[in-house]
Amino acid sequence: MFGQDSPSESGGNAPTQEETLTQQLTLQEVVAATVSAINLNEHRKWGIKEVGHLLPEFKGDEAEAWLQRVDLIHQTYRPQDDILVLVLISKLKGPALEWYHSRPEHVAMNLKELKSAIESMFVIKEDKITLMRRFEARKWKKGEEFNSYYTEKVNLANKLQLSDEDTIIYVIEGLDNAQLQVQCRMKEFKSLAHLLSLMNEVTSSEKNRTSESSVKKSVNVSGTTNHSHRSAAPATVRCYNCNGSGHVASSCRKPKRERGSCFTCGSMSHKQVACPQSRANTSRSTTSMSPDTTTSALAIEPMNLTTAYSIPIYLSDEYNFKLCLNAIIDSGSVISLLKQKFVAHLPLVPPENTNFFGINNSMLDIL
Repeated sequence: MFGQDSPSESGGNAPTQEETLTQQLTLQEVVAATVSAINLNEHRKWGIKEVGHLLPEFKGDEAEAWLQRVDLIHQTYRPQDDILVLVLISKLKGPALEWYHSRPEHVAMNLKELKSAIESMFVIKEDKITLMRRFEARKWKKGEEFNSYYTEKVNLANKLQLSDEDTIIYVIEGLDNAQLQVQCRMKEFKSLAHLLSLMNEVTSSEKNRTSESSVKKSVNVSGTTNHSHRSAAPATVRCYNCNGSGHVASSCRKPKRERGSCFTCGSMSHKQVACPQSRANTSRSTTSMSPDTTTSALAIEPMNLTTAYSIPIYLSDEYNFKLCLNAIIDSGSVISLLKQKFVAHLPLVPPENTNFFGINNSMLDIL
């Protein structure tokens, strides 16, 4: 009994040394396979379409910034080199694409060779002094969008590798308004984004004020123009029978005048210029239409009228309220105008064969 090992002592259920070695090798293989799978997935999870969204088109300008973006994409997302080469070729446009197709050996270039060829062809080396002069000379032009000025100014600052604090100072110095420069310096901007946001608000408000003033100006100009059109008198025709305007002799409603007689009274002894009735009408109209202060004073000054030119008019209403007014009769005119309601009770018979009209050829009731 003592010469035999019991199952518990001999460890009949424990793995042998050979089995343990086999298990360790198997675990190492699993780890290696897992790492290989992870690396493989990292390379394959980015395709041409996904990487292509990260890179803009390239036409030959701003080559240095474009190549820097290519390097950042390569370092950050680690796509395969052959995929990145295809993406670069797909983004070439215009002169850059013509250059690529100009030599067949460009097709065989790897990523490093293609980047080097693009750099030697399109990157223009500009010395720092020249670049600084161009940066300082860039000003905000009158009528230019602020975003356009800001973008170009910041891009030049990035090429010079200036800090945000220095870039803000130079952007403010490039403004074309001294008062606006002072206000911006008082703001003490902490970031370029803050400066851009405030300037967009300022320029937007200025545009609104400018558009409102231009609209008001156009309305005023339009109103003035319309007024001038309204005030412009149309061409008129004159009658050779009565010397009136607005009609011709064939349609004149006044009695036919003898050739050579006065237009006003029909006398053959004088012309209209020397007619007593014309002079009387002219003097009265001149006195009434003259804008000087003396005439205005006479208009409100009581006058002692001659009896021959003034007659009393008695008015009364339905309540038997009576009022007597003095009416002036214009003896120099062939027509005296009265309102019909004042003489409606008088038995007057209108004359026949009358040819008189009111203002604008309106019909008159002849009493």
